[in-house]
Amino acid sequence: MDPILAMLETAWWAVPAAAGAGVAGWAGLRTRRTSRTRRLELDAARWELRTARVDAARCRADVQAARAEVARMEAERLSARASAADVAAARTALQASQSHRRAAAAQVSAHRADIRAARAALPAARAGSALPLPRLVSAHDAVMVRWMAYETDPAQAVAHPEMTDPRAPLTGAFLREQAYAGRLRPTSPETTMTPAEFAAYRQAVRRLARAFDAAEQNALRRATGRASTGGASPAPGAWNDLAQELAQNAQRAVARSADALGSAAAMAATRAAAGWDRRRRPGA
Repeated sequence: MDPILAMLETAWWAVPAAAGAGVAGWAGLRTRRTSRTRRLELDAARWELRTARVDAARCRADVQAARAEVARMEAERLSARASAADVAAARTALQASQSHRRAAAAQVSAHRADIRAARAALPAARAGSALPLPRLVSAHDAVMVRWMAYETDPAQAVAHPEMTDPRAPLTGAFLREQAYAGRLRPTSPETTMTPAEFAAYRQAVRRLARAFDAAEQNALRRATGRASTGGASPAPGAWNDLAQELAQNAQRAVARSADALGSAAAMAATRAAAGWDRRRRPGA
């Protein structure tokens, strides 16, 4: 008998078994990946809590070291080897260490609250209606939509000029947070992120929202002050400058929207082409 035929007769079961194992392995990998996507917020909160606990332990050690330094300075002050200024400096350092310890303890409590919130959101994530990363990207988009209202609406820009002026301190702080959050933003809500990357992006979006709220509240307060004091209207030349600035802002907004739509269209075309290739493959 041909040895090749004998080998095939002996191992005829290997091909379907290997195929079945490959399908099962792919299904298991897909399930694990989906589970990680749903639990991304919880995993990120746990990672942040571990990091905060390490920082809190370091701060407690710093406090103990600062207390020992105060005791040493006070002892040397009695023997005239240290001055009153040295003792005062050691006590100031102790107060700073204690302040850092309290801040670190507050961070631990905050991250514990994040874990509770992430656990509460898990049922919705399992249902597919509120996955962590798409929800965070939507929160980022919501802040940007609020800001674009001041960039593109002439009435808003006239009433609240600080919101479009990067020289205003709070607006400048918001723009810096906007740039940082934009660098951390994933290319799409389906992007795979590690818990550390998600945690960094979430913190950036939170800081962005706080910075925008601060800038907006300042602009509203200043607008109220101008209205109560009967502020003078801008001169004709100022109106022309403002009109040109608004037109430029609108052009930039349209360009950003066009870029976003172009990226979305390219991504959709790529996905459609990939789906067409899969349908054309034999046995697909």
